[in-house]
Amino acid sequence: MNSQMATTPSAPSSDPLQRTAYIEYIRSCYHNDPEAFSYYEALVDYIERGTKKYLNSSEEKPRVFEARSPISSISYPTSFPFDILEWADHSDRPRIVMLEGFPSPSAVLDLAQRWWLRPEFFIEHIFGSQNNQRGFYSIPTLPSRQENIIRIHFSSLVKSLVEGSSLTSYLGKRSEVEEACQQYEKQLLNGNRYGVTRYRDIHQHDTYYCSVEHVTSFTVVPNKSPWVAVYLTDQGKSLLEDVRLPWTTYHSGITSLKSGTAVGTVPIVPYNAPITTKRFDQSLAARYLSHQADSCDNNQSSNGSGNNGFTSATSFSQLHPPRNIVVHDQTDMQLLTEDPFFLLVSLFTTSALSFTQLLNYLSISIAECRNTEIVLLDVKLERLRHCVRIIHRVESALTENLHWIARGGCDTWPRVRPGTDTATRKQVLQARLRADHKALQQRCVVMRQECESAMMMLVNYSQLRCGEQGTMQADEIHRLTKLTSFFVPLSFVTSFFGMNVKELQPSYASIWVFVLAAVVISATSYATMFWTTVWGLVSETWRRVTMSA
Repeated sequence: MNSQMATTPSAPSSDPLQRTAYIEYIRSCYHNDPEAFSYYEALVDYIERGTKKYLNSSEEKPRVFEARSPISSISYPTSFPFDILEWADHSDRPRIVMLEGFPSPSAVLDLAQRWWLRPEFFIEHIFGSQNNQRGFYSIPTLPSRQENIIRIHFSSLVKSLVEGSSLTSYLGKRSEVEEACQQYEKQLLNGNRYGVTRYRDIHQHDTYYCSVEHVTSFTVVPNKSPWVAVYLTDQGKSLLEDVRLPWTTYHSGITSLKSGTAVGTVPIVPYNAPITTKRFDQSLAARYLSHQADSCDNNQSSNGSGNNGFTSATSFSQLHPPRNIVVHDQTDMQLLTEDPFFLLVSLFTTSALSFTQLLNYLSISIAECRNTEIVLLDVKLERLRHCVRIIHRVESALTENLHWIARGGCDTWPRVRPGTDTATRKQVLQARLRADHKALQQRCVVMRQECESAMMMLVNYSQLRCGEQGTMQADEIHRLTKLTSFFVPLSFVTSFFGMNVKELQPSYASIWVFVLAAVVISATSYATMFWTTVWGLVSETWRRVTMSA
């Protein structure tokens, strides 16, 4: 077990002949569609990189667990009803296999050559969104044609540990976060930092909070009895310490970095979660604490398992795939062994909880941006547009989840027999998941409408303020025009009599000529500017004179 779980630099242990066989299998996937060669050859190039030796890299291996026997002494409810299994061992119990963080070429090949997994399962975890902004390496096909590959999205809310302005530095903070994400992804790819936690994206909501996106890919090995479920999760065993992500800028805690958990992560609370009745005795607690210390030294503090076979679900981070796998009674345990959809229930529930927390905060952000202060209007509008984009992403993830919930998993998976207690329990779980996701979808629609309403209100208010300012400027210009109409005629007369003309010299023109000219020209100017008013006044005066005569 130590050789399998070691985190020392090593070359791939896979046989070159087996590697060649799987590469041929990958290329057979686009034999009839040669236009898709670049999509699959990206994985081929990545696997062939495994023939090289890397310095300062850790080869993280997949971990295998087998389900406990339903007839064994299990006190219900219990979390994570699985026991650690050696990589080379076989079992007649259902198994789960987990590959965490940035996958190494040898780990990908170990999984692929043992169970001949489709190449689409790995590609999106090798090329992330930061390295490929257009998303070419996501599954480029319809949901109904994804075979048995399911991707579940999560969102983790992280709070910075310093105080700062909520809006004034928002745009600058977003630029810093985007740059940090790109540097993080670049160091993962170029530094061969295998097993390290990666991020799909980090959305900066303000200078206080940001949300981190993770993805877990899930598949069930076809034609395998008992079934084997495989997880690929973005959450790994550590974070890169030399890239200053938003939360690491304010904290130097090595424990949080090694555990793969962002400092300041807001906890997700599953209300009415079962309370385990099983109590640890002193010897078992001592074993657990000793195991935790050893795991932390080996950069495996988030594994939750060791050579002694002891596994604790509480040692997983809150968004780790097996964290919320809970069997409440014998029926749940039977459903778990018969149908791998039970594992998806945990993933979909955790995903929905993370989206609930994110939507809760977005609703506060929307309410803050509805303030009709003209200050920072551009920042508020950009923040609202950002909220709309995130809500769209949540809606897309919820729709994809609902697709698999309605189907109860893939058609090629093992299924419970109709009419049994386990089939009834599965229907109950599907109904709960469907209700939760429908409620979240409806909330997304309402929040999107609130964002659009807030943006419209801010734009209208801005236009109103601009109109008021325009009216005030027009009044000022009108007053200035009146003042100008008084001085311009005088300036004209002054310029006229100031010309160097003999007849207009002071000895020939008195001051009264100047005054008379000024009065006549000013009166003519006013009459021209206010012709309508003057004409009305003259007409009214003439009418009164004729009537009195």
